[in-house]
Amino acid sequence: MMRILIIALLVALPAPILAGPAPDAAPQGAWNWTGSTGDSRPVTVRIVRGSYRIVRGQGPVTVAMKVHSAGGGPVPVKFDVEDGDRLIISDVYPASGFRSWKECLPPQDARGDFWASDAVIDAVIHAPQSVEVRVEVMDPRAPQELSGAGRAV
Repeated sequence: MMRILIIALLVALPAPILAGPAPDAAPQGAWNWTGSTGDSRPVTVRIVRGSYRIVRGQGPVTVAMKVHSAGGGPVPVKFDVEDGDRLIISDVYPASGFRSWKECLPPQDARGDFWASDAVIDAVIHAPQSVEVRVEVMDPRAPQELSGAGRAV
C-alpha cells in the first residue's frame, strides 16, 4: 500500500521537480557561455536535436543555446562544458526513471535519457575565423547554417 502511495505522489509532481535543478540552465530556456578573449582552442558543440548557426567575427567565442519543447511542455535540459585542449559543450538530459518493462528503449548513455525528451535546441556559435568549430547534431530540425569558414558535421 505504501508503495502505491509513493508512486502516486511521484506521478502527481510536475516533471521539473522530479528532474531536479538544472545547474547550467538559465531562465526561460536560454543558456550562454563566453570564453576568454584570445582563446583559440577548437570548439565542439554536441546537441541531440535542433539547429545551429556559426557566425564568424572578432571577439571571444560565445555559445548561445535556446531550448524549447517540440510538444510545448517543460524541458529539463542542462549543458556540460568540458574545458581541456578542446572545448566541448554537450546537452545532457536527466534520467527518466519511469520506464515500463514493456518499453523498448536503449539503455541510458552518458548524455541521459534524451530519447524520452522532446527538447529542441537552437545554437548560435560566435567565433573568430581562426577558431575551428565543429557541431554535431543527431537529429537536425532545421537547415544548418555556416557563416564564414568552419566545419560542421
